[in-house]
Amino acid sequence: MGGQRVDVWIDAAATHARPPAGVAGADPATYGLLGLRFHAQGRRGAELGFGLERGQSADAAGGSWLAGQIGAGYGARLGPLRAAAQLEGFGLRYREPFDHTIYGLTVRPELARSGGRLPIVARGELTRGSWRTVVERETGPPLPPVLSRRDSTVTGRLALTGGSLSVARGLGPAWVQAGAEAYRSESGSAFDGWYRGASAAVGAGTGRTQGSLQLRWWWTPAGAELGYTANLAVTLAPGLELRVSGGRAVRDPLYGTAGSVAASVGLSWRAGPG
Repeated sequence: MGGQRVDVWIDAAATHARPPAGVAGADPATYGLLGLRFHAQGRRGAELGFGLERGQSADAAGGSWLAGQIGAGYGARLGPLRAAAQLEGFGLRYREPFDHTIYGLTVRPELARSGGRLPIVARGELTRGSWRTVVERETGPPLPPVLSRRDSTVTGRLALTGGSLSVARGLGPAWVQAGAEAYRSESGSAFDGWYRGASAAVGAGTGRTQGSLQLRWWWTPAGAELGYTANLAVTLAPGLELRVSGGRAVRDPLYGTAGSVAASVGLSWRAGPG
C-alpha cells in the first residue's frame, strides 16, 4: 500500500446492558469484551483494516461470542468533492445457551464535499448475508423418540439497502452535526420494512479529553423510538485511552433487534506505531 499510517489497538471493556421493556424473563446482564483492531492507510487513499472481538457473559449460565470484520477502501478527489468506497465482510458466532452464526458483506459508497462552512457527506449502504441457528431438540417441545436426539437448523437471509446524508459545522474546539437516513430491511423477520430517522450530535475536545452527545429519532415497523448516546474519551498516556459510554440504542434495521439501555467502560492501548 505504500503505507503512510498504521494503527494496532488492543481493547478491553466491561458492558452492562438492560434488556428492552416488555421482554419476559430477561434480566440486566454484564459482559466482558476483549478485542484487537488493525488499520492501515496508504498514501494514495487506500485503506485496509480488520477487527476481532471476544465477548463473555459474567453469568456462568450466560453465553459467549466471537465477532470479526475485515474491510478495504479507496478514496479519491474529484474536484471539490471526495469519492470513496468501502467493502467489508463480517461474521459472528454465538455459543451457549444456543448456537447462532451470522455472516455477510457490506458495500458503502460515499461522496463528500469538505469545502465551505457546511461539509456534506452522502453515504449509501448495501448489505447481504445469511444467518443460521441450531436448535437443540431437548430444549423444545416433546418429539417422537426417533427424533428426540436430533438438532434442527434454521436459516435465513440478511438484506439491507439505504443511505444517509449529514452536514457538520466546526465551532472552535467544538462541532455540531445533523443528518437524515433511510433503510429498507428485507431479512424475513417480523420487523422488515422501512427504517427512517433524523439525528443531531454535538462534541468538543480540549487537550486529552474528548466528548460527544448524539440524539436519534427513529421510525421503524415497530413504532417511533428515541435513542441517545454519550461518549467520553480521555488520553491517560501516549497510546492509552480510557473510554466511557452510555445510552439507549434504537432498533437495529439489519437484524430487527430491539433497542436497549447499556453502559460500558474500557481501555484502548495502541500496540503499534501510529
